[in-house]
Amino acid sequence: MSLKHGLLGLLSLSPQTGYELSKEFALTMKYIWHTKTTQIYTELNSMEQKGWLVSERVIQDDKPNKKIYTITEAGTAEFLNWLLEPGEDIENALAGRSAFLLRVLFSGNTSADAAIALMESFRETCLGLGNAHKGIRSAIDQDADEVGAEHTLYFNIVARHGEMILKTRLEWIEETIQTIKNHHNIK
Repeated sequence: MSLKHGLLGLLSLSPQTGYELSKEFALTMKYIWHTKTTQIYTELNSMEQKGWLVSERVIQDDKPNKKIYTITEAGTAEFLNWLLEPGEDIENALAGRSAFLLRVLFSGNTSADAAIALMESFRETCLGLGNAHKGIRSAIDQDADEVGAEHTLYFNIVARHGEMILKTRLEWIEETIQTIKNHHNIK
């Protein structure tokens, strides 16, 4: 997935502001695709120049003005083309690049305590994501009427994928910590 296709996907559901898109990414797609708000606005401008979306400036008296983005026919065609022809996406999803796992791989250059601390830090991050997953499920349920049953089904499927990966990571962390302790005779 690229950020632009994720944005087109969200805009295929309904017109939204950049702020709403950023909020939606942070809430529902955090574990699929990490992005910053500035990247979202950069992509929105680029996609508007390509004719994939249009924006409407809304003047507000009591709040700052806002832009509402709407996907165009060209944007829908681009999105559907990407959606139906995954190409390298499946391989990329499996290949993954993880600086964290690279650190684990070379943890033999540090102390057992440092390796355990690295794993404990990862555990805390994963537990934080677990709390975010609860928010994702809640958001999916809240948006069900707006996006429809078909989209809700697939949002829930992807959320379940994230939950299962998180569960497996937490199990791996505990096993790894115990393996390090056993190897170094740490109680």
